[in-house]
Amino acid sequence: MIGEYPLSIGLVILGEPASKANSRKLVTIGGKSLFIKSDKARDYVVAARRQAQSAMRGMRPMVGRIRATIDIFYATQRPDLDESLILDVLQGICYVNDRQVRERHVTHWIDRKNPRAHILLTHVPEPPAVPPPHLRYPPPSPTSS
Repeated sequence: MIGEYPLSIGLVILGEPASKANSRKLVTIGGKSLFIKSDKARDYVVAARRQAQSAMRGMRPMVGRIRATIDIFYATQRPDLDESLILDVLQGICYVNDRQVRERHVTHWIDRKNPRAHILLTHVPEPPAVPPPHLRYPPPSPTSS
């Protein structure tokens, strides 16, 4: 824990997440055309938020930089690997804002009978103010002797 905030959170969300990019539908409201989440995506968001809130058992959301390791078990090979709806769902429950997620490790699995997402969120320390030499761009030029 950092003060009263958890250093890691593990949870499982049952159900198959919809791809955020592919789960929009066009509707007309008051003469204006709008893209909204599909029924599948909206249903997933409601169910997943409920499951995440239950898993948190009253803990406060994580603060600081976060690494998300997500194993998504889809019912078929067809869906694109897309964790963005899951990250949106966890915002305000497991962490304050999804901009805190600085690393993502996401894997696509198949479980025809039990689609779900296994999620591990871990705190990542702040990076140093100056990156190490091997991460600087452009790389330092070799000095001649």
